[in-house]
Amino acid sequence: MIFTNARLKKFLGAFILTCYLLFSGRAALVGAPILPVFFTDNTASTGTSPEITEMEAALLSRINSAQSTIDLAIYDFNRDSIRDALIAAHNRGVQVRVVTDDEAREHIASYIPYYAALESAGIAIVDDDRANDIMHNKVIIIDKFLVWTGSTNQTDNGYTKNHNNSIVITDTAIAELYTTEFNQMFEDGKFSVKKDQLITTTFDYNGVDLDIHFSPEGNVMDAIIAEVDAAQEEIAFAIFFFTSDPLRDALINAKNRGVRVRGVWDNLGASNAYSDDEALCEANIPIKIENYKGKMHNKTMVIDPGTSKGVVVTGSVNWTNAGFFENDENTIIIHDSTVATLYKEDFDMLYDTLPAELACVEEEIVVTPSNPTVYLPMVINPADPNAEPTPTATPTVAPTATPAPTQTPTPEPEAKIELVRIVYNPDGDDVENELVEITNSGDLAADMMGYVLQDETGNTYTFPTFTLEPASTVTVWVKVGTDDMTNLFWGRGGSVWNNSGDTAFILDEVDGNIIDSCSYLGGEVEASCQ
Repeated sequence: MIFTNARLKKFLGAFILTCYLLFSGRAALVGAPILPVFFTDNTASTGTSPEITEMEAALLSRINSAQSTIDLAIYDFNRDSIRDALIAAHNRGVQVRVVTDDEAREHIASYIPYYAALESAGIAIVDDDRANDIMHNKVIIIDKFLVWTGSTNQTDNGYTKNHNNSIVITDTAIAELYTTEFNQMFEDGKFSVKKDQLITTTFDYNGVDLDIHFSPEGNVMDAIIAEVDAAQEEIAFAIFFFTSDPLRDALINAKNRGVRVRGVWDNLGASNAYSDDEALCEANIPIKIENYKGKMHNKTMVIDPGTSKGVVVTGSVNWTNAGFFENDENTIIIHDSTVATLYKEDFDMLYDTLPAELACVEEEIVVTPSNPTVYLPMVINPADPNAEPTPTATPTVAPTATPAPTQTPTPEPEAKIELVRIVYNPDGDDVENELVEITNSGDLAADMMGYVLQDETGNTYTFPTFTLEPASTVTVWVKVGTDDMTNLFWGRGGSVWNNSGDTAFILDEVDGNIIDSCSYLGGEVEASCQ
């Protein structure tokens, strides 16, 4: 067989990918997928690690092979290897351009030096410079030919602690579409609803239909609901935040017409007062809430895996109004049975590693009554089968001694951190007057250094060295100011708390567990959390 350079590259690429899938266990009983897909393997993770992961190595090899251009639309960023690879690419003459979110770039302490390092190296960065809505994409376009997308942020958490997926598309027309979206932000300075409307585009990618959608200008929510409505056998999803009631209703309708529906939810996302996990549980849809060290950060849905109509939905968008209608996001819908099988295998691994007691719907369990009725065994007379059976002797049951009452233990003293109120739409300037009040209603002082105050979209304030005494309250202001015993200052240039509704979370400093949360619908000046 005679190979041109292009054919040889394509053959070798397919061969290497097939070997990877076979030896990594991802191939299972399916052939090599038309699209390379990567999943994190963090179910046993106890924290972040600097070690290069399989997914990370795959991206680094592509960045290191770039010849002319690398465009990145990224959100969180603190991974050393990615920073160094981008600077190296820039230094060898590759044009590197970055679009990001202003809050991630300017107000999250762990990300600031990484964006600054790129800028110091001469790499151009444009951020969205706006409050509330976020530039939430995780897209990398290389040499105007390759697109890397999915749920993975370029962070230590993203690769070594959270649960994510990434997918690679190599196609000039698809890369051009993503570049057009990128240029609206980088060159035109248009973000969110200010971007031009783009028609949802379907590509024939080597015989596979790929539907590409961008938020908020594309009708992403309706596209996902249409796939749910077409499901015939099974739907499995893994999600971070899910508050979209129309999508919730579509899943319930699918279950009611006989489709098997299951889900894995992030613990933080499920704690949102408007999260739809409880409604799905009430509809008898099995949901497991993760208890991993890292976040369930996927935004994936697998429909009818194992059939010729297998579909995968993936990308950066959480299934919320902000994700569908406000943030800058991208979603890809893949109509391919092989890719669907791989995503289903990853879902099964995540679902099966979580204990059954974390499921809101379980197999029916027969419970033995606390005072069961004793049925005596009966003996049939073999000489006369028609005779009445006679009971055997009644067993003697020893009387049960009455247990002595146990003394109720005195509870240990503890701190109890709670949200009191959120002033989200104050009179005058929002930045100047937005605040959150937090109290310690316990009987021990709370060392809050490292605690995190976070909103629904991921804006975070990390507490400095600070102790909250019992029966005391601290106010966390959004604006710039000087901290004291009762006032702390976020130091932001833009507002945090959405006027149309939001959720505040307090996370502890060790494992990121939720200490308290408070949600509001909006329409007022402030929200009471008590």
